[in-house]
Formats: sequence, structure tokens, C-alpha cells
Amino acid sequence: MCGIYSSLSTNKMLCSDFLISLKELEYRGYDSAGLVTLDKNKKYKSYKTLSKIDDLKLKISKEESSSLLIGHTRWATHGKPNIKNCHPHIIENLSIVHNGVVENYDDLKKNKIFKNVKFKTDTDTEMILLLIYNYCKSNSFINAVKKTIKLIKGSNAFVCSNIGKGINELAAYKNNTPLYFGIKNNGEKVFSSDVNAMSNSLKGYYYLDNNDIVHITNKNTALYNKKNKRIVLKKIVDSNFKRPKIVSSCYTYSEIKDQKKIISTYGKNIQKIYNVVRKIKKPNEINIIGCGSSYNAGLLAKAFLEKNSNIPTSVYRPSEFNFFLNNKNKLFIFISQSGETADICSLIESKKEFFSNSLSIVNNDDSRLVRESKYNINLNVGLERGVAATKTFSSQILVLNIISKILSKDNNNLVFPSSSVINKLFSYEKEIIKLSKKYSKFKNLFVLGRNYNFPIACEAALKIKEISYIHAEGAPSSEIKHGPIALFDNKFPVIFLVSNKKETIHSEISSLNEVISRTNNIFLIAPDTVVKKLEPKTLSKIDVIAVPDFQNDMAPILYLIILQLFSYHLAKSKKLNIDQPRNLAKVVTVE
Repeated sequence: MCGIYSSLSTNKMLCSDFLISLKELEYRGYDSAGLVTLDKNKKYKSYKTLSKIDDLKLKISKEESSSLLIGHTRWATHGKPNIKNCHPHIIENLSIVHNGVVENYDDLKKNKIFKNVKFKTDTDTEMILLLIYNYCKSNSFINAVKKTIKLIKGSNAFVCSNIGKGINELAAYKNNTPLYFGIKNNGEKVFSSDVNAMSNSLKGYYYLDNNDIVHITNKNTALYNKKNKRIVLKKIVDSNFKRPKIVSSCYTYSEIKDQKKIISTYGKNIQKIYNVVRKIKKPNEINIIGCGSSYNAGLLAKAFLEKNSNIPTSVYRPSEFNFFLNNKNKLFIFISQSGETADICSLIESKKEFFSNSLSIVNNDDSRLVRESKYNINLNVGLERGVAATKTFSSQILVLNIISKILSKDNNNLVFPSSSVINKLFSYEKEIIKLSKKYSKFKNLFVLGRNYNFPIACEAALKIKEISYIHAEGAPSSEIKHGPIALFDNKFPVIFLVSNKKETIHSEISSLNEVISRTNNIFLIAPDTVVKKLEPKTLSKIDVIAVPDFQNDMAPILYLIILQLFSYHLAKSKKLNIDQPRNLAKVVTVE
């Protein structure tokens, strides 16, 4: 969601270099951006935009530099996305950037402190700044910050600057919402919502714990917390922050393409996963918790675990999770790409003892969720910049299938689609482009699937919604007569997925025929052997892509790749911003 990037140095830093780092936070999602520098009179000078960070570059001279730089990307929570609400906010010698929500904003606004104060913005961030400003009248800057954080509630992180005669200082506070402190090789001190943004020439970094305050000046650094501990800088692991090779101007498309190598070579990770899972006593029951794409991965994991490991498995969204009287011999699997998903982290933190036997599956092993989990598996697929999950989703499927095999003690029977099979899917791209142009004109559609294809149908519907802004719904093809079929007329579009499961294939084809008899817009994805068995008359009425026959648990990935490409080209044909869809954030750090 919001992104914080701020730095302080004894030497002046080029704003153009600073904006390169701030741009690294773009993938988190934002609707405005801002930057504060110091002018030649050592006063604040601000730049703001409702467009992208590239627009800030046009507003700032390439030669402009400053020893203090405060940057922000805003995803609106309190107040509409407009210039007035854009961060940083400034009051006299103070400036602030903020990520999170002050949950007691309405109550605090009634405080006598604000009796004669006229708010200039609609943000809760301004309230934090006004509190610090008020306390600074009779306290030092750092003590004003300490007093302020005692009043605000909720998940929050902020960086506040104070400029004065001969000294500039920054104070950063964090509760739940992620914030990192780092020192560059040249001595520059940095705060960032994401360690990736400050990884270039980084000497070391520190992940702020809840209720930590880090106070830095031109000369000193101090950490204030209840544990009286010191800052110990962690060395960066270069392999975790390698920039992926971009095969197009679109990150999402590059990340779809990344799966060619990721999927076919994922077997190299089996031993690492085995080393974690072997420590876990085989549970009597498994509960999986995830949001969005991670929830859909959980639905597929349920099929894997119950089929391969014979372990009853339930899948929950964190907001709908109910605590049971008995959690004995249960394994709780928490899935989050970022490891910072607020809904999930808040749940596991709410009853740590209840979730003591927990396993997190993330793509960031230095995250809030990892710190709260007993066990952790890192997806290890590199930074995913597109807001819509692609390679992280497929890797979640791979990891969860490996886990199901290890728990069944059948991990010798793991077969991943080869590079030739994956390349075959990408060879259909020209046909997918044609189909995407046809289906892009619709405002609604169904994605239907059964068995392992139902979770894939749900994920495909989510992708279509996220990046093409078409209302799509994933549903079991076996359930259409229980309601969905009422929507079908001769123009209603349906994407129909047929599996290769022998027990249900005839039933699935019967459901397909029921759809064909009611609508003229059907896109069928089915195994090659199934397509060959269909009558020519049937095939003449529908659009078809035949996926290679693949007789094991990894078959869903073949459908997934086709549908990711279809979703991408739907959005591209509509000339939409695919990497950063409207209203969405990559890292959801507030509930």
C-alpha cells in the first residue's frame, strides 16, 4: 500500500537518484506521490503529483540535491487522492510521511488539543503531525514523538523530520506496518517500507519491531523501545534482491514468462522444503489461511493434501476464521506473497499460543508473518512487481503439492511440467490474443471448472477482474444448474475448463453441452485427448485451446498459464495499466 522512502546524510544527495529508489516502491500500488527537499535557505520545498513518479522527475531539476529527502507513495485510506491529501505534510519545521490507519482518528479529533485547529487535509496523517507539533512546544522533538505514539491506535508506520539550526533529524515509528532502517556504504541513513528499495549499496539494515522508534540526526542514531535493545544491522543477501530480467515493458508479462524456467526447474527446491516439513509431526487436520490468490492456492492445496496425504483440510480467509475449542495436532498454514498481509498477520498475532504449530509460505523470508510462524518456507522466485500474482501463485501451488507429497512420504513421485510442455502453452499466444480481443467487449463472464480446475477457475476470474476490469466469477461446472445457469443467454460468455480426471470426464462434458445449448460465446480449455473426442459439430460452435495431456497433480498449472496470458491480453487490448491496476495494492498492510 503506501510506500515510505526517506534519507538523511551529511552530504547532499541528488533528487534524481532518490527518485530511482522511491520508484522501487511503485509496485506496492499508489494513487499519488510526493517528495520534500531542503532549498538553499534550508526550508522545506515540496513536489507532489497525482500521476506517477516519472511525473515528479519532470518537476525537479536533474541537478537539485539535498541532505534531507522525504518521499512517499500514497494509497488513499483517509481522504480522496488529491494534491491536498498527498504526502508529505508540512507544518513549519516538521514534515511527515505515513503508512497505515489511525483507528481512533474520530475519537482523537475531539481531543482538546484540536479545539481551535482547522485541519487542512482529510488525512489521519495530519493528525499525527499536529500532535507532534503541539508536543514540541514544551518537549524535545523525540519526546514529542514518544508522547504522540501513546495516543494513536492501529497499524501505523511514519517518518517525521525536524529541521533546525545546525541540526536535521528524523524519527521513525512502526507498529505492525513494515518499516526498515538502513545505512548505505557512503553513510547515508535511510528509512523504507521495503528493503528492496534501499538495497543498492546498502551496508546493512534493521527491521523495526513493533513500537520501535529510531531517531537519527546528522551525527547520531538511537533506538528507543521497551526491550532496551540496540540496533544490529543485518547484512543483505544479494541473491534475495536480484533484479529479474525484463522481457517486455510490462512487469506482469515478464513474470508470466518467468514461469517457463521456475516451473520446470522447481525440483531444485525440494530438499529445502523437505528439511522444513520433516520437522513437523504429521497432523490430524490442516487449516489453511490466505487472502486473494493465496486463498485460491489454498483451495488447490486442500485437494492435494486430502488426496495425497489423507489429511482433512479446511481453507479460510482470515477475516472469516473461527477459533475452535480444540487445536491439538492441527497444522495451520498461512499463505502470503509479501509476508506482510495485515489480515493474516493480525490473525496469527491475536492468539499466538493457539497458532503455535504454524507454517508460513511467503516470498519474503524477512517479514512480519515469518517472525510469527514456527516454520517457514520461502517461495524463492524473486521480487514480483506486478500487482496481480502470477509467478508467486504458481510457485505456491508447487510448494503446497510438494508438502502434500512429503506428508504422504511419497516425495519420490514428484513430476513437474518440462520446459517443452510449458513452451507449448506459450506457442498458443497468437490464438489467445485473438480470443482476448473477442472477449474484451463483454462486461461479465463465468469461468467454470471442476476438481483441480475449480480453484484455477477462481484464480482466473480474480485475474480478469484485477487487470481487465471485467466482472468475472469462478464457479464449479458441476453446480451450474443450482443457480448460475439462470444468467446464461445466447450471448453470455463462459470460459469452460475440462479436466483429465477419468471419474468425472463424462459429467464435465455433459455440463459443457448444457452451456453450449444456451450461449454462443464459449472458450473451452481441455486436454488434447478430450478435445479430439468431441464431435466436430460441437467444436465448430466454440473457441478451443487444447493443453498437453499431463496426468498428475501439476496439470492445473497448464490451464493457469493459458488463463494468465488470456487475462493479460484482455487488459492489453483495452489499453489498461496492467502492472498497477486502479485501486489495488500489492502489499495490503492495513485491514
